Amino acid sequence: MINLISPIDASSQSAVALILDVRNPDEYEECHIPGSALHPLGTLDTEAVQAIRRSGQPCFVLCAAGMRARKAVEILSVAGHENLSVIEGGIQAWMKEGLPVIKKI
Repeated sequence: MINLISPIDASSQSAVALILDVRNPDEYEECHIPGSALHPLGTLDTEAVQAIRRSGQPCFVLCAAGMRARKAVEILSVAGHENLSVIEGGIQAWMKEGLPVIKKI
């Protein structure tokens, strides 16, 4: 079972969580959450993700709308990662809530 977290709840916990963006680099460059870490699904390296996570740190996974994030959570879970959640609705829902993003000008 995949845990889901709303954009509002993810934003309120972003100071203590790792926000992992699994979109493509061009999507990330266009618009991303401040402080998020880019690890595209197509080249997702579970050890590299582990290297940037503090022990026990929540990890909120994000894509455009949610499908790639779910797949990334499955891959990370198989590799032994815990405390994972998918941000419901992805970056689209995040922006719809008016939460902060960095946009390419």
